[in-house]
Order: sequence, then structure tokens, then C-alpha cells
Amino acid sequence: ETFPQVIETRFGFHILKLMEKDAGGQKDLSDPRVQAQVRQVIFNRKDQTLKNAFSEAARNKATVMNYLAERILAAAGKSQ
Repeated sequence: ETFPQVIETRFGFHILKLMEKDAGGQKDLSDPRVQAQVRQVIFNRKDQTLKNAFSEAARNKATVMNYLAERILAAAGKSQ
């Protein structure tokens, strides 16, 4: 089903075509598409958790030196 009018947005002109229509409501977990979506959500959450844990561990081990502040203090005669 193609919509009869052309849609104009700030990105240009668009012709819309309805490719698929799903019934509303709760989806059946035995549906392969639902299973794929659930797997993807679980994978994304696990991936994000691992990335956060890695970043946190790296941040905890890192030593940060502010050389600019040290140079400014040294130039002002207030070296630490």
C-alpha cells in the first residue's frame, strides 16, 4: 500500500509504502521475530554491562596528571 501524497520533511520529499502490518497487542513468545528481538535486547544489555565494567575498572586503575595545572602553578611560584 503506497500513500497517495508525497510527504515533505526538512530532509526532502518522501514517498511512503506500507510493507507489513502487525496486529496490536502482546506478541506470542513462540514467534521467531519476538525471540530474535528478545535475544538482541539481552545481548545489548550484557554487552553494555561488560563495556561499563571494563571502563570502570580501567578508570579505577588510571592515574591522571594535570600537567597544565602544574605548569600554571609553577609559573605562578606556587609549585606543589
